[in-house]
Amino acid sequence: MIGQLLTGRYLILQALGKGGFSEIFLARDKYLPHHPLCVVKCLKALPFEVARRMFDTEAQALQELGRQCEQIPLLLAWFEVGDRAYLVQEYVEGENLEHWLDQGQRFSQKDAVCLLLDVLPILEFIHSQDLIHRDIKPSNLIRRTDGRIVLIDFGAAKWLNNDSAVIEEKQSPSDPTTEAIVTIGTPGYMPEEQQQGQADFSSDLYSLGVSVIQLLTGIHPRQLKKNLSSGEIEWESYLKTPLDSRLVTILNKLVCVNRKDRYRQASEVLADLQQSTKAPKPSSQWAKIRIPALSVSPRWATAVGVLSLITTVGFVGVWQFSVRGGHMSEAIASMLPMSNQTKLTLKHDLVVENPVDLHTVSAIAVSPDGDLLAASKDQSLYLWNLRFGRLVQTLNDHQTQVAAVAFSPDAQMIAGGGDDQVLKIWNVRTGKILQTFADLGAPMTAVLFAPTQQLVIGAVGERLQVWDLRTGELQKVFAGHKGKINHLLVSEDGRTLYSLGEDRAIAWSLDSGELLRVFPKESGMAMTGRVEKQHLVTVHSDGMRIWDKKTGVLSRVERDTSTHPLDMKTVRCSDRYLITSDSDQRFKVWEISMLRK
Repeated sequence: MIGQLLTGRYLILQALGKGGFSEIFLARDKYLPHHPLCVVKCLKALPFEVARRMFDTEAQALQELGRQCEQIPLLLAWFEVGDRAYLVQEYVEGENLEHWLDQGQRFSQKDAVCLLLDVLPILEFIHSQDLIHRDIKPSNLIRRTDGRIVLIDFGAAKWLNNDSAVIEEKQSPSDPTTEAIVTIGTPGYMPEEQQQGQADFSSDLYSLGVSVIQLLTGIHPRQLKKNLSSGEIEWESYLKTPLDSRLVTILNKLVCVNRKDRYRQASEVLADLQQSTKAPKPSSQWAKIRIPALSVSPRWATAVGVLSLITTVGFVGVWQFSVRGGHMSEAIASMLPMSNQTKLTLKHDLVVENPVDLHTVSAIAVSPDGDLLAASKDQSLYLWNLRFGRLVQTLNDHQTQVAAVAFSPDAQMIAGGGDDQVLKIWNVRTGKILQTFADLGAPMTAVLFAPTQQLVIGAVGERLQVWDLRTGELQKVFAGHKGKINHLLVSEDGRTLYSLGEDRAIAWSLDSGELLRVFPKESGMAMTGRVEKQHLVTVHSDGMRIWDKKTGVLSRVERDTSTHPLDMKTVRCSDRYLITSDSDQRFKVWEISMLRK
């Protein structure tokens, strides 16, 4: 397969290894900027159904767990070509601990403690998802360049709530109707119950304990002596340097032959380890912060959409408004958080010509100076002058719903794109079409003008298209997302583009097209956001997350604690503006700003 280009995208570079059912290759993703490395796993064309089920389980595990834990590889693709199935996953740059052992290296006591503190929270997480790894060993532990451990190869994993997993362990490779036990795991690393097809959470703990002992002694588990009467592993004699007796006790309990005498949960090991070694409690250093997956919701279908108005990282709390009657202005004024750091300014309060119901609007934008309002309904785009409430333009040039709207920085142009896979640029004053970019390849979900006004960027499916307004030519295509892109942001200097997708947030260089930074998975599902000097703020259905722009580290989480839902029939958001309408058809435009100290 070396040199083969799978699906026209993944270029196979070299073989990394092979197992009983699959082959593993290093590849490059030719679709993404700079063609990053990835790992391709190929399932051999075998009639054995168990192999296919295990392959599917691995893909499911990576898809569900990799999104929530940065110490588990991310699933990138899963497809079939002919009679073969392929799985593409994130490439983890680092050192395989088995290769490290082969170089004659050995763990110190400190190394062993650090490994346990790093891996046990991963096991605690996957076990909480009712998954058993069943193949923990040094070759499946990668030490990244930052020192953190990544657990790989979920090919032997088993969901406890999956009845087929029980069946597969009782099938014979040659005759699926027999009751022969199919042993899944690696000899030496798996306990007796796993060899009998009865693995549980403690089986993973046994494998981890045996792996740590091998890293300390350099001796393969199958070569370690066992007590003739008890069957327990006698490994201390292989140590070159004695260990603290408390750590020895913990390791011995991890590898007890009888699982009734063994640790049952990873949390139990962590508790003993912290108490015995005075190790730091696994917080952000050891355990990945896990935020529950968020459900997909329309961009304006939640109250926290108001947070697109946030103006600073110093904002405290989440704003929500509940309106069941009366005037919106009084409701907003009375329900703002009691903080001397925020300011609400009513920019416009007037009756507009030919108003539309805000709950029927699919996209909305306010010009940078706050004087123009654009709202799309079905195939039409309406523009009002907010100084006088006058409808100045009605643009009817799209064939389907306009889902993305944006003003140019000088408010002279407006862009609109939608389900018809067409992006149009109009002159605001004349209503004349200046540019039409057709056949985009997918519906447009977000659009943005670069501050130079020479570029317009559109989110088309999972990609970003950058168009030159002067020539009408497609200048760049950014590919890196694995889901719909909901919102686009640009830095103050106009050089960095931030795309907020269902999968995660990504930073790009508008100059070179280079992918600058991929933010953690918790940045995904953001409805909107804001770029500050030092931070990227993403807004989600459960609150706000604040990220360091340079490192991508999550700095702070602001949770939504309000119990009052927002009546979205009367409120819409655009950048730093809030647009409301009352029962008397008055439109109000509010600007929320930060009072700098």
